[in-house]
Amino acid sequence: MYKKQVSFLLILILAMSTLLWEVGYSKPLVKKPITLTFMCEDTENPAHSLKKETPLTMQWWEEATGIHIEPIDVILTQDYTNVLQLKAAAGQINTDIVEIRGDSTGNYITQYVKSGLIIPLNDLIDKYAPNIKAFMKRYPQYKEILTLPDGKIYSIGTALASRYAYMGIMIRKDWLDKLGLKMPNTLEDWYKTAIAFVKDDPNGNGKADELGMISGDKLFGLYEFGLAYDLHLCIEGGWHIRDGKLDWDFIRPEAKDFLRFLNRCVKDGAVAPDFNDPTLTPFNMSQRVYDGLVGMIVRYNGRYLGFRGGTGNVWDLVNPGGPMMVKDPKARWVMAPPPLPINPKGRRMYILESIANRWRTYAITSKCKDPVAAIKWLDFVFASKEGINILRYGKEGLTYIHKPDGSIEMLVKLTPTNEIADGPLAGKWFGGVTIGNVVPTIEDDALVLQRMKESETPQWAIDSLKTNLKYATQPFLLPILPLEEGKEVAKLYNDIKTYKDEMWAKFVAGDIPITDENFNNYVNTIKKMGIDKVIEMYQKAYDNRSK
Repeated sequence: MYKKQVSFLLILILAMSTLLWEVGYSKPLVKKPITLTFMCEDTENPAHSLKKETPLTMQWWEEATGIHIEPIDVILTQDYTNVLQLKAAAGQINTDIVEIRGDSTGNYITQYVKSGLIIPLNDLIDKYAPNIKAFMKRYPQYKEILTLPDGKIYSIGTALASRYAYMGIMIRKDWLDKLGLKMPNTLEDWYKTAIAFVKDDPNGNGKADELGMISGDKLFGLYEFGLAYDLHLCIEGGWHIRDGKLDWDFIRPEAKDFLRFLNRCVKDGAVAPDFNDPTLTPFNMSQRVYDGLVGMIVRYNGRYLGFRGGTGNVWDLVNPGGPMMVKDPKARWVMAPPPLPINPKGRRMYILESIANRWRTYAITSKCKDPVAAIKWLDFVFASKEGINILRYGKEGLTYIHKPDGSIEMLVKLTPTNEIADGPLAGKWFGGVTIGNVVPTIEDDALVLQRMKESETPQWAIDSLKTNLKYATQPFLLPILPLEEGKEVAKLYNDIKTYKDEMWAKFVAGDIPITDENFNNYVNTIKKMGIDKVIEMYQKAYDNRSK
């Protein structure tokens, strides 16, 4: 995402000396130079466009591979999905490689398979993509998540292979210290701490203006506390495997108790009263944080700490020079441990983001003039050490050098609009991680720690993330369904989810009392809308995937 500011400093940064999946491969990748065409969305950098220029990153990839990528069909991000669907339906996609967009279920991929737009990659990966093959061996869940019901993989998605990519709860440690409070553990602790933040003036301005806890994404973020009830409501969307059987946690009996907890938090002021205001955005929510009005942020991604200015969700809480520390240099936002489970036998956990991105993937079309060259290029830019180094650091000897101790020293720094600021390449569009929406990328621990180093993230903040790594848990992701079943599920589930969202907002706000009768009526309505049919189809697909 371009919306973060990228600032390469003239400092030593820790770099990966080897990848956990690193393998050798021979170069050049092709016997003679070749041009492959690409349909993709445009970079989100407002100062540059792939329609007009090629970033240095892509030029250096071409030098290394002999493969020139020509983005001949470049679409604005906000229009991409609709344009893709219209062109695919009309048979007007003629590029060698195509970015395909949909939703996190991945079910949309099957329609492009059936139409013949994209080809299977399994054999190509096995024979010509040693780095992707090794990456999938190292992270088998990545391969599993992208596999269709026919057992084949048709596209490659960005990978979040970092242990820091877990969703958690950030808290003002300095406020705890000022009020003489301990780090909260149980849900009751969290409730009491939030109430204390609201009533005891921890920001010291003499006004009753503090908010106990907020979510960066309205009610959805508050679902994170449901983990104390073993309800997996956030990243997994309520889908949960227990002893091989699929549940939808939004209708489990424990959900009623959790709703009562959330309602109590809202009623007593532990949660901001406008928690579900549709006009709230991450930007105006974060402003409340920067203004020193908030003590807890629910559902905060640990990897954000290294982003200066955030990554769409502008939550720059700890970095020197960032909006939080400029306004209050004494603020100490740290990652708190997850709430203790209600069930003494339960597990304390935070949930990682999915290792495989399914809502945006990259495929080779059936019209591709050279599928072998195409998979070799994807293998190089996505999963090879050299390709990743070009993306992250640029060209060795020109923008960075390796140090004897295994670290990397950047020789250039970048402007806020991603041009190289100095030296012989001054004014050139660098590219780097800001073109991460154009190609599949891998975000691992090395990259997260690199960002933290670049942003001068304080050690106390990093330590709070590392302390909670032991709670990071892989999510369960639903299998991709066959085409017709996917269409049927989409029709049923969209209505079910809309109704669920409406009812949970009313329950939490207190508009509908959370009585046994009202909760049972809600569950029965969900069942009448077809949730059992949805569960049945996904259970069948899960059983087939598990064989």
